[in-house]
Amino acid sequence: MKIVLGTHQAMPELEEGLKGARAGEQRTVSAVFPAAHPNKKLAGQSAELHLSIKAVEEHSLPAVDDEFFRAYGVEQGGLAEMRAEVRKSMERELAEVIRGRVRVQALDALYKDNPVDVPRALIDEQVQQLQIDTARRLGIREASQLPAREVFEEPARRRVALGLLVAQIVQAQAMKVDRERVQARVTELAEGYPNPDEARRAYQHNKDAMRTIESAVLEDQVVDWVLERARVTERAMSFSELTGFGQPEDHEHQHQHEPRHDPQYEPQHEQASET
Repeated sequence: MKIVLGTHQAMPELEEGLKGARAGEQRTVSAVFPAAHPNKKLAGQSAELHLSIKAVEEHSLPAVDDEFFRAYGVEQGGLAEMRAEVRKSMERELAEVIRGRVRVQALDALYKDNPVDVPRALIDEQVQQLQIDTARRLGIREASQLPAREVFEEPARRRVALGLLVAQIVQAQAMKVDRERVQARVTELAEGYPNPDEARRAYQHNKDAMRTIESAVLEDQVVDWVLERARVTERAMSFSELTGFGQPEDHEHQHQHEPRHDPQYEPQHEQASET
């Protein structure tokens, strides 16, 4: 097991007991497992951990030179171009996160404040689809390994209800998909690929992908319509707070991620909708 000291991903007693250790050394550390430990047999229990130090390593930063820049696709422009590319990537990620959060908040409010009688057949169909999606994502092949059907009930009900509500708003407001927004979305998605022009053409020639993008754009238009009629509160947040960049990750069994430093970035604003 790899442990990076200072990341607070291992028990405090374990990190403290490893300080100053050398390769080949044996150590014994007394520790108390946290009460919230996922293994209930260990939760709150005291133990002596017998450690065998296999290797001690130190992080070293690479030289910031032309070879480093080329490794990240920057062939010309040096450090200035590298910083510009990183900032562009961060801004793209930030916009996506903010858009996603505001979208969820607006749709949550729409669902909460507009109860809908949802046909049982539609819920059952959506539950089945969620089960299929979960099985595909987790690599599950046996139906018996899927989470209980009840787990998917509320997400399925929400998805169907929102689909009906969004369709009703689109019909009542005679909304048409904004073609300029569709093309802008295609361009935005393509920018994330090494060859944006080729990726853009691939999207435009894929009917299923374009239908998915058009559906998302139309839903964004509904979200905009909801936000225009909602009371919106803006709250300043940093890039790290919004994206989780530089924050410790919670891994129960593995402690081998290098610590990342939060870059300096101007505080951004996240919109919160209220009805």
